[in-house]
Order: sequence, then C-alpha cells, then structure tokens
Amino acid sequence: MKSLNGDTTTLPSAGSLPRSRQQASDVRRFFVDKDPLFSVMHMCIEGNGPQFVRVVTGAPEPMAVVTFDWTLNDLVRFGTSPDNFSILAVDPTFNLCAFHVTVMTYEHKLLEKVVASSTSSIHPVMLSHIFIHQRKTFATYHFFASQLIGMRPQLRDIKAFGTDDNIKSNHIGDFKVPLSVLHEFIADIFGKATDLQLGLVDSMDEEDLMTKFASLKDTWNKRESDATKAVPKFYSWFLKYCIPVVKSNMLRSLRTAAGLGSPPLPYYKNRVESLNKVLKLHTKYQKHQLPEFIKIMEGLYDAQVKEIEKSLCGIAEYRVLPAYKQHCYEARKWFTMSENQRKAVLRRFMSASTIIPSFESSYSGLSASDNPLSSLPLPHSLQIKFEIMLKICRSLTYVKLLVQSLVGL
Repeated sequence: MKSLNGDTTTLPSAGSLPRSRQQASDVRRFFVDKDPLFSVMHMCIEGNGPQFVRVVTGAPEPMAVVTFDWTLNDLVRFGTSPDNFSILAVDPTFNLCAFHVTVMTYEHKLLEKVVASSTSSIHPVMLSHIFIHQRKTFATYHFFASQLIGMRPQLRDIKAFGTDDNIKSNHIGDFKVPLSVLHEFIADIFGKATDLQLGLVDSMDEEDLMTKFASLKDTWNKRESDATKAVPKFYSWFLKYCIPVVKSNMLRSLRTAAGLGSPPLPYYKNRVESLNKVLKLHTKYQKHQLPEFIKIMEGLYDAQVKEIEKSLCGIAEYRVLPAYKQHCYEARKWFTMSENQRKAVLRRFMSASTIIPSFESSYSGLSASDNPLSSLPLPHSLQIKFEIMLKICRSLTYVKLLVQSLVGL
C-alpha cells in the first residue's frame, strides 16, 4: 500500500488501495512506527490529555518544541514580572538523543529551600521548554523564539536570560600557563571573594572597564611571558574575544538590572548544569529515538508537578514562601481532600501572582515619612483593597523619585 490520501495516479493496481478504515489505520500505524519524525507529528496532532508536543516541523530541518501549558504560564509569571522576575537560562545539552537538545529553565520564585550553611535561601530550578533541532544556526534559534512568542505573546517582555553562548574558541587553559598563574588571571577577571577583590566584571560601565583593562596590560604580559618564556598572547586574545562579551552581558550595572542584587552577584550556570545531569540520568546516559526521548521528558515534567504538590503539604525538599502560606495544608488534611480538591488548590497556587503580598517587600524599606500618601487625610470609612493601595503607593513613589532626579534633589 503506497497511498494514504486516496491518490490513484501513482498506484500499480487497485489492490494497493486500503479497502477499509481499519486498513487505512494500519497503513498510518506502519508509517508512525517506521518514521520517528512522523511519529512525533502524530503525537502533536492526536495527543491524549494535556498537550506536550507543541510544534513539529520537518523542513528545512527537523525541529520540535515540547512543553506544557503550566510551564508556558510559569515562563510568563516568572520571566516577565517587573517586581520579582527570574533569569531564564538557555543551555544546549548533548548526548540525549539523535538531535541537538536545547533546554530553557527558570527559578520558581514561590518556592525556596533554606541553605544550611547560611541564612539565605535558594529557589528550585524548573524545566520550562525543550527545543529539539538538528542545526545550531540563527534561523534555528529564531524559530524557537518565534514559536514561544506565538504561544504566549507576553513573552516579548522577558526581562533577562542567561547563556554561555557555547562559543568554540580558545580558552584560558590553552595558553599553557601554570595553575597558580591561571588563578591570578581569573581573579583579575572575576574578582576574589576571600580578599574582597573586585574584578573586571565589577566595572561600573564600559569606560571604567576599559580603564581597568588597560592598567592590566603590562601585568598580564609579564605574568604570561615569565610563565611560558614566550611572546605573550593572552591580553590581545582577551581584548578581541572576551571584552565585547563583558561589555554587553557582564558589567555590574547589567547584572543589577538582571535581578542579581546590588551589589550584584555573578551569574553562574552550575545549577542549570545540574538539571542537565538529571535529564541525562532519566535517559540513562543513552541516546534514544525521538519519540521515546519525548516520552521520557514528559515523565520529568510530571515529576516537577508532583514536587510542587508535595511542597503544598509540607513533605517536599522545597517549601512555599511564607507570603503564600494560604495555599498550604498540613499533610494530614491534604490526604483527606478529594483529588479534585487537591487539583483546585494546585491550580490556584500555579496561577498566584509573583508580586509578594507584603507591605515591607513592596516598599523595599521605605519608612512612613517616605510614603507619599502619609500626609493625605483619608476618612476612616474609606476601604481600598490592599493590592490596589500597593499599586497606588508604588506608582506615586516612582513619580517622586523621578521628579527628584530631574530637579537634582
């Protein structure tokens, strides 16, 4: 049987046509089983339950985007929030299937785990989207970004994303300097926390960066020539390949704007790389055919939802932030609820606003005297919803700061 669409012009005989719906179904199943890409297309068109395979295309190269609605919504919540956004990490991962796999991750800002060694806490890294492709060209990644925006137009407002670009160029280790000298170069670039030493990436702006970098020229050249007994090359290499990256992605002001604090922390991908290891564990470090790989990844997404569910009843590694405790239940109470009741609680939590509903966090430490509404006489009978009042106060505060900056106060 050679025809799936009823075309008779290319068939050798009438016996090549399917004679019943069952035979037509058997022909389709034959192609699904034999062609992995066709199988994934079938999953996209006729998937049961929540849609996971969102987009599949075969030309000009095979590509697929997989994710669930709840991760799309999370990407909007945590990636575009002006008050409490997460840096979205984009990272190519290898040796997972016969194609290239690029994953997008984010931090779930409503969950946290207290770090035992300090008073700080960390948010869990969640898998957002998986992009499966064959090439790594501009057109390939443009397709990926376009598809995401097509699914959720709000993603045009993503605040910050982090990636290592995966550029194949010379690395600092290729200059054959001893490890102790290598550490000196790294300290000059990234600083040294133990000595409170600032690095090039802590420059305030481009002018500050170039001034500091120029002051290192003689030091770097002498350091390298003393160690290698050769003509120094590292300074000129860094100027050509790394300075443009520092200017566009790593300066102090940029990291502050990306939500890394003030003074800003450096951006590392260690935790994202840990999630990549989880992906490889789920695939048992073996390459799989595309349909099988997608099913394995679907199971990983389901595991993430289960972890969120467990956090709502206090039996997970991560806990819900105190500001969102209204979504939580004791484990004893949780397990007396029906399945529909639990799902309703989960839906409410997964649609909760990322603007933490607390007076202190919204004002970032402003005192009552700094509140532009404090001098306005309000009647005791006037009641305004707390969320609306916060928006009014925040807007007026921004106006006040803007006026101060314009008039030079």
